[in-house]
Amino acid sequence: MSSSCLSLIADSPIVIDPGVFALLIPISAIVFGSLTVIVKSIINHRERMAKIGMGIDPDAHPGQQPPYGER
Repeated sequence: MSSSCLSLIADSPIVIDPGVFALLIPISAIVFGSLTVIVKSIINHRERMAKIGMGIDPDAHPGQQPPYGER
């Protein structure tokens, strides 16, 4: 960057009102928390559908034997 660009950036301060800044933190936490939950639920749903597609019982606990006669 040239020195004129740097001086332009330095001369134009970005001022955020403290009240607005105080609201941005919880709003961003809610948004990113919600996105995390949505992505996790989508991944779990796809994994469940893949297990069903492969013929695996998605509700079975690890190491659980199928009922007698279904082996």
